[in-house]
Amino acid sequence: MEKATHRHKKRGTEYVLIGIGRMQAEDWFKDRVGEGVPEAVDMREVAIYRSATDPNEVWVRPREEFEDGRFELLGASE
Repeated sequence: MEKATHRHKKRGTEYVLIGIGRMQAEDWFKDRVGEGVPEAVDMREVAIYRSATDPNEVWVRPREEFEDGRFELLGASE
């Protein structure tokens, strides 16, 4: 099993960052918070990561959410 690279601060669960990818979703839009303006999701960067305890559990979320402070980078000594 690979060593965890990140920990979700709120839940305490650990993950292995697989890499950064791009969302390909030509007809998928989201509303910008509080503005009601559709924003294209196509080609948006996403973080791809998996559970440190279950390698079959893979997650994807917008890169900015992965890097906004809800996950902490685990140091080499952990």
